[in-house]
Amino acid sequence: MKILHAANLDSWLRVGEPFNQAGKFGKKLWHQNFRDPSTDEVAEYVAYSQPHWALTCPVLESGDLILVQEWKQGFEGVCTSFPAGTLEDGEGFVATAERETAEESGVIVGEKLIPLGESFIATRNSSTKYGMFIALGCSLGGEQKLDQGEYIQVIRVTQKEFWEMVDRGEIPCGCSVDLAARAVRQGYLDVQAMLR
Repeated sequence: MKILHAANLDSWLRVGEPFNQAGKFGKKLWHQNFRDPSTDEVAEYVAYSQPHWALTCPVLESGDLILVQEWKQGFEGVCTSFPAGTLEDGEGFVATAERETAEESGVIVGEKLIPLGESFIATRNSSTKYGMFIALGCSLGGEQKLDQGEYIQVIRVTQKEFWEMVDRGEIPCGCSVDLAARAVRQGYLDVQAMLR
């Protein structure tokens, strides 16, 4: 690594307590003052948080991938993504990934989930993280167990079809693209399917 432009990267310190402006279902919109370490001025930031979540890339024995499709209110459209869900009380990323994969897709995970890392949804505006997993050797035949108000369609695609969908903007969920890219990088998905 070579630094091209040096900058003061000292921590911005919190000033006072955060003020919660709105919230429901574990989600919060809040503002917090921070002190700029370079100027000593106080600046206000608005942030959004929600419970952390986990998502899984289920891979069938054939190498095909399982995706879910669901109407998303924030997106105001049908979102195609890997199965994902929110951590429940006391639950970690692994348990959430296992539960949500089975509940949303009905896929039977053949081998253990392999963690591929964690990431933040928006580092400037949120402390919310998501954990990424790949599940190899999955099989079909399980039943969906959806929550009230959940209507999820399950689809099967080849790895090539997945990347073509990404290119066409049909996978609007950035965390699903992040997960697939990590799976390619770590050797779990076919790099040739990613290339044009």
